Amino acid sequence: MKFAKNAIFYIVRSKYSMEILFSNILAWYEGILLILLLCVVIVIYIVDTFFFSRRLHSIFSGKRKHHAQTSSFRTKKVKDQGVQEESTEEKDPSAEAESIRQKEVITNLISIIRTKIARGEIADAQAKIVEWLSLDKHNRELNLLLAEIYENIDDYRRAEILYKDLVPLYEHDEQIYQRLGDNLTKQEKYENAYEIYTELLPFTHERERVMYSLAFVSYHTGKMDDVLEYGKQFLHNHPYDPDILWIVAQAEFTREEYTEALEHLKKLRQLSPYNTEVIDQIDQIYARMERTETQEKEEVPETEPESEASDTQESKV
Repeated sequence: MKFAKNAIFYIVRSKYSMEILFSNILAWYEGILLILLLCVVIVIYIVDTFFFSRRLHSIFSGKRKHHAQTSSFRTKKVKDQGVQEESTEEKDPSAEAESIRQKEVITNLISIIRTKIARGEIADAQAKIVEWLSLDKHNRELNLLLAEIYENIDDYRRAEILYKDLVPLYEHDEQIYQRLGDNLTKQEKYENAYEIYTELLPFTHERERVMYSLAFVSYHTGKMDDVLEYGKQFLHNHPYDPDILWIVAQAEFTREEYTEALEHLKKLRQLSPYNTEVIDQIDQIYARMERTETQEKEEVPETEPESEASDTQESKV
């Protein structure tokens, strides 16, 4: 009987030990399998990045090589007016195809970078841009995207440098000028922003937006004449814009144009009936106008006796 009990005990213990052993072996194999899968994913990512880098590098290097080989010029002599050289770069279909291919790659790259930004992978997105800018330093889209990243993290100074580098390369580019002006305004560099907006105004297709910005920076630089010029033009199509109504009223108040200032302040009061700042300024204008009227009335009697006395003297003579 004792032998049977011992046999049963050993059988149960052996079965339990085997179950533990099998579970340990299974866990070990699962760990190895997970590590292998992770290695495969890493290898695929590295290979994909490598080939994408090689592809983009070949495009840019091919572009430089092609430009060096095909930029030949034809000269033409003009006998009547001396010797005049006229050069034109030869067109090559392969160059156009290469240019289109390059734009496609940049477009795909920007899409990838924007996806990273949306996911919050800002550092990775920034590193990607810097990497490709080493191949094409003055690429417009990549520089604008990098400047946008800097502004999103409140690094306006570095974004300003990028915009200023692009201005001479892309003449009359509205987006670059507008972004630079907005960037300088956010840094409270109003004088510099005023110059940029003034240069932008003649060729922009968004005149109202630029006039709004000019009125704003003019107010902060004390150019009250410009505030009235650009502000009133903007109000012509947007008569109830609260920001422009306020700064135009301030400019008119400064110039003692109280009637015009009241007109704009009353519109502001319609928009915001309980705005104490607007109410106080309206009361202040009425007080000044009343004081001015009182002074004018007091000055009238002082001049009338003199005129009457002179008339009396003339009649006596």
